[in-house]
Amino acid sequence: MTTTGEPAPQLLESSKVHAESPVKESILGKHFSYTIVFGQGPVQEKVSVPEAGRRGLNLYSRLNALAAAEMLENGITDKLILSGGKTGARAETDEGKTEAELMADIIRRHITHLSADGKSFDALGKKVELMQRSGEKKTQVQIDTEIENLLKDKILIENQSKNTTDNFAYVINKYLDQPETSTQQIALFGIDFQTGRLGVLSDIFGLGNEVFSAENVIKELIVNRRPEGSSVRTQLERLADLSLTDEVTHLKSGQEEILVRALRGGDWLRASNVLTNPEHLKQAVLRDSYVMEQLALVGYPRETIEQFKSDDLLTAIRKVKQIGVDELGYNQVKKHVFERLQEMTEQTGTDYYGLYAKGELPKT
Repeated sequence: MTTTGEPAPQLLESSKVHAESPVKESILGKHFSYTIVFGQGPVQEKVSVPEAGRRGLNLYSRLNALAAAEMLENGITDKLILSGGKTGARAETDEGKTEAELMADIIRRHITHLSADGKSFDALGKKVELMQRSGEKKTQVQIDTEIENLLKDKILIENQSKNTTDNFAYVINKYLDQPETSTQQIALFGIDFQTGRLGVLSDIFGLGNEVFSAENVIKELIVNRRPEGSSVRTQLERLADLSLTDEVTHLKSGQEEILVRALRGGDWLRASNVLTNPEHLKQAVLRDSYVMEQLALVGYPRETIEQFKSDDLLTAIRKVKQIGVDELGYNQVKKHVFERLQEMTEQTGTDYYGLYAKGELPKT
């Protein structure tokens, strides 16, 4: 469906329009109270692969975790909010772990260092002794648990969502609707090809936050600080560039184009069943020109839009939930992706579907 007219200007005053491919801003010199890190699922699809740390996540979420850890350790952000639920082969099992938990595991390991005297682990100025007071050595499980508890106020977790739209809704519910976060500086953070979609959703939900890519952060905070020509710098740069190769760019740009088009066609309304604050949902509707047009089809003609503003929330939201969502949804995105993977496999003989599932599409 398409819009049938221009939105009323006063309804969009609070919305800052993001470019669908935002300019990569430098992270240097920035400071945020919170940085929301979006998972890039699914986690590994093979049951034989243990869901622990880097082995449980695909390349893209590992890049997110590595870059987020650097932001935390360099004082660019005070806290991280990691968002992502169970999406892998174990998603419906009790032993399955969420993307947020797996990213947190990588981040804790990255920012925890053995002290110079070898008697403790240090993480962001906090210390975990290796020995108990009795003189007995602590087990690795005990040490890991202590580190997790020490950092629980720095690494916050939202682990219910299974797609980017729900990421926003659940994070808003759990963290952003709280009084202590309402005036804080918040950054949005994801893999490079995901940043355009994050910007669109940021506009819709009225956040208007800065959006940064993991690859750019890795280059600025890790790669560029290593000596030129060093093997470590070369390896890190190659890692950061993996998701920017021709294969990934071609594949993911098509996927993202479909997802953004779906959001512009009202697909984000699926989150209306997740948001717990109806006022937040009502304001999101007022920011979206497409949805405003669709309101006319369920009883709110353009000339009486003031009625929508003044209606009680329950009545307004009931009307919103009657709006038909553009059918250009996730299943169509998957169809597009799998068709392209099949085409690439037939052309080269390489199992691109298997590589894509592991997040390891190679350079040519």
